[in-house]
Amino acid sequence: MNANESRDSDGDGPGDNADPDDDNDGTPDVGDAFPFNPAEQTDSDNDGIGDIADPDDDNDGFPDTVDAFPFNTDESADTDGDGIGNNADEDDDNDGVPDANDGFPLNPAEQIDTDIDGIGNNADPDDDNDGIPDAIELALGLSSRVPIDPTLDADGDGQTDLFEIHAGTDHRLASDRFVWSVKPPAPGQQVSITMNVKTGRTYRIQSCTRLDGDWQVLEVVQPVLDGVHVFTGSGSFDKQFYRIEAKLNP
Repeated sequence: MNANESRDSDGDGPGDNADPDDDNDGTPDVGDAFPFNPAEQTDSDNDGIGDIADPDDDNDGFPDTVDAFPFNTDESADTDGDGIGNNADEDDDNDGVPDANDGFPLNPAEQIDTDIDGIGNNADPDDDNDGIPDAIELALGLSSRVPIDPTLDADGDGQTDLFEIHAGTDHRLASDRFVWSVKPPAPGQQVSITMNVKTGRTYRIQSCTRLDGDWQVLEVVQPVLDGVHVFTGSGSFDKQFYRIEAKLNP
């Protein structure tokens, strides 16, 4: 009989009072958060559930299975795998651009989104969202990050630069302009509209009875060859206004 002992949790002979490791798990009781449970030794978040059984050891709301720092309540992700959590890391994607200046701090392939459309400039085919693809703007010596002024007419030919680029003519050369003509119908005859067209574009021939009225599409033209297209109307086209819309295809 031993008045100083009443239990031997691990059945190793020494009573718990004298035994320095009551559950015989290899961790001394003085450092064991669960001295009578051989399956647990630590409780990082002090929630009463041992780390082995606890699905979220630091209790930060991110399960250990997806938490890059399961024992750090201040961190849960390390995008670039450099050992520094995103909260402390000044360059989360390690692309050389600090997060404070990076439009895509978690994407090493992107840093800037000029038109704020959610697509980074590297992936965006039209960085300034002016309707002209970057490749065409750069080929014309224009900036792909500054939208073309829709009122600008650099060559003074009466057609805006934006329209000429869409139509396929040189906005820098007055002698190269979009040419089209309307042959009004004689009584009882049809209207005829002739225009120069280029591939890679969509042209819409429209008409209305008043300039402030609703424009009606007469024909949509998507040429397969550069050349001349002729529209011949049917029905009544007297006292009509006509216009052509041209747009580069995506």
